[in-house]
Amino acid sequence: MSDVYRNYLEAPTSEGFAQLQAEVAAEPDFDPQGGFAFELEAACQRGDFREAYWRTTEMPFAWVASPAAHFFAGVAASEMGCYGEADLERFLFQTMLEGILATGDGSAAAPYRITHLSDENDLLAYFSVTQGNSQRVGQQLLRQADRLIDAVHCDNDQTLHFDVTHLAGALPTARPRPASKFRSLLAKSRLGFDKRAAF
Repeated sequence: MSDVYRNYLEAPTSEGFAQLQAEVAAEPDFDPQGGFAFELEAACQRGDFREAYWRTTEMPFAWVASPAAHFFAGVAASEMGCYGEADLERFLFQTMLEGILATGDGSAAAPYRITHLSDENDLLAYFSVTQGNSQRVGQQLLRQADRLIDAVHCDNDQTLHFDVTHLAGALPTARPRPASKFRSLLAKSRLGFDKRAAF
């Protein structure tokens, strides 16, 4: 475990999360799209929890800042009867989601700084529960001075802004996000929005 990761988990701060994001982005297997999280989600969706669990036991460091990776690792661990690991992954999911939320407020002036594009889906799922933004109705890539901002328009006339500047040079062709029954659970897990455990 890296010192930056350990320090962030022991005392979460927005500065500590920014350092973790930088360390993750420097990894050779860093994937800005979020492919690993989508693969775990697809395995869970198929009911292949053994495969998802096996993949998460060797989770690359490039994914430690991904809320979704920890969420699906927790689902897989729970389904495999590894409840202690599921509790740990639930804690990591919450800590990483709170880390992203601490990077801004989603406004044009203070956009959320995401680590992977899949983080946008995680925050949109979170806001669908907490603020009633039920779906994305539009999206726009904006240039603001030296930053690249992904503006996501929701069906309640709110727009959430995500700083994707550091991802711009690393983006391959986009991959579709798999449809999943787990997305609604992702937002409710351990954050107090739903009193029953998501996994």
